[in-house]
Amino acid sequence: MNHALSTAAAIAVSGAGLALFSPAPVFAQETAVPEGFQLVEGDLWSYAIPQDWQETQYPQPDLGNVTLVSQHESPDGEVFINMVTEPYPGDMPTYLELNLDNMQSFGFVIHNQTEAMVGSLVGAEVESSVPIEPATRVLQRFTLTNGTGYVLTCRTLESTFSSYRDRCSQILETFRVSG
Repeated sequence: MNHALSTAAAIAVSGAGLALFSPAPVFAQETAVPEGFQLVEGDLWSYAIPQDWQETQYPQPDLGNVTLVSQHESPDGEVFINMVTEPYPGDMPTYLELNLDNMQSFGFVIHNQTEAMVGSLVGAEVESSVPIEPATRVLQRFTLTNGTGYVLTCRTLESTFSSYRDRCSQILETFRVSG
């Protein structure tokens, strides 16, 4: 199974040009936890979510080398966050490009992609949608370090996305990975 296929397609787009990213040094950095949020931590990664969000236990589909390491949702069930990791031996530009290509092959529509920091690591933020009913909107942060890809995803229904966009962005801003 293609590395990038499993990460982006299992998580949550027509395309903007791919920006090329250069590796950034890795420095351990603590996640800034906004007031009213709780820290979610794993092996070398962390992010913060609102205190009233709950861990979920949806079954993990067969994703090859991808590991679903964290799942949470809002109390109203409208917003879902998940975190995956996967081994990937290449560089960040190639990792992102493969993920975008595979997302498109699964029917995702890419609306925007920008360079974004994940702590001290250069990464990317991708906004996409899946037009299959019920249509969903997805915000993701990607980064790669020491042969491991990390993707934090926030998704909600297309019809409610404008209400939850700021919350998703706030969560993605807290995403940190150290190597």
